[in-house]
This record gives sequence, structure tokens and C-alpha cells, in this order.
Amino acid sequence: MPAMSADEILAAIDATVNDDDAVVTFKYVSRKFAIDATTAKRILFAHHAKKGGLAVYCVTGWVGAVGDASRTRVVKLARGADELERVRGGMTEVVSAHVYGVAKKAAGGGGDGAIPSDDALTARVNAQ
Repeated sequence: MPAMSADEILAAIDATVNDDDAVVTFKYVSRKFAIDATTAKRILFAHHAKKGGLAVYCVTGWVGAVGDASRTRVVKLARGADELERVRGGMTEVVSAHVYGVAKKAAGGGGDGAIPSDDALTARVNAQ
């Protein structure tokens, strides 16, 4: 199968999100289109920037001062830009943040649409 262009992949993601009411994760994109995970994350970011909808972000960082015995590495999932800023603000140092997955907004623009619960998302991250 010939490689798909980024625009073709974006169209396929859009169809999956809108037609199947699915949450499309970077892992799904990477496997489905045989691309590396970093490229899949960038494509999801581009999809969210162009189409909107809901985004789930994965944020990795540290809580506590360097050298402090209680310094802890944390991985948190944030739904939407507002929660992303709250999560980032709660960390002493943010190591990375990326779009973990995208979904369409619920009818009327409210709610979480097809985004699963925090427990389901945490289980999905831990399974990777």
C-alpha cells in the first residue's frame, strides 16, 4: 500500500471522529497509517488546530523542587485547553505535553462527547 499524504491521513481521522464518534489516539494513528508516534502526535495536533473538537493532552513533568526527597514524576491527562493549563500550572517542571487523542464535541457543544472517563484514559496510558 503506498504511503498516504498528511492531508489524506487528516481526512481519514476526521471521518473516524465524525462518522464513528470515536476517540482517535496517536497510537491508533501510528499503527493504522504505519507512521512513527511523533508524526502521529503532530498530525493529531494539526487535526485539532484545523477542526477543533475535543483534545486530550498527555502532560509529563515533576512536582517538587530538585533535590527534594518528595520530588515526584507525574503523568496526567487533561481534557481541553483549560484543563491543560491547570495541569501544567500544578507541576514544578513540565517535561512534555502532546495531544494524546481527539474526539468531536457533544451535540450542543457541551459535555465531553466521546472522551472516556479519567479512569479509562489512565488505563489506556498505562497499557502503552
